[in-house]
Amino acid sequence: MKETALRYALRVWGTTVLLSPFLIALYDFFVHLLVEKSGFTENGNPVFFLAALFFGIMLGGLFSLPILFLLTFSTYQVCQTAWKIEIKKGLLVVSAILFFLLPFVFFSEQTEIRWGIIYWLTAVASIFFYKLPPSLSETTEQLPNQTSQP
Repeated sequence: MKETALRYALRVWGTTVLLSPFLIALYDFFVHLLVEKSGFTENGNPVFFLAALFFGIMLGGLFSLPILFLLTFSTYQVCQTAWKIEIKKGLLVVSAILFFLLPFVFFSEQTEIRWGIIYWLTAVASIFFYKLPPSLSETTEQLPNQTSQP
């Protein structure tokens, strides 16, 4: 069970770490290129876009390692219950608020909160996209009773 909780948490965390910096860099690229009409200068430069993407993935992965451990623990605890899948995923969304969004609120500048929102939205989409591991009670009910066989 711990392995499936870790696998699920790795999928959610990995998708968030890889997709969020891409969305942030793409957003910044188009804001500077289209809205501010700054052309290909500094933030509108495709090379800057790729560099921001690379560093965003590296730093995002490094700084969110504690989130991976917390998400794995939360997934494991939620999967221990016999609740409906919607309630389990709802609890994981609440934990995603705590793990992905609050660090940006408390430790970032006001302009970087949008990054936390993008990370949180990506995590929520990942939580609902990936299949949650079955609970312990569901797996024991589906297994045949092996004590009745000769």
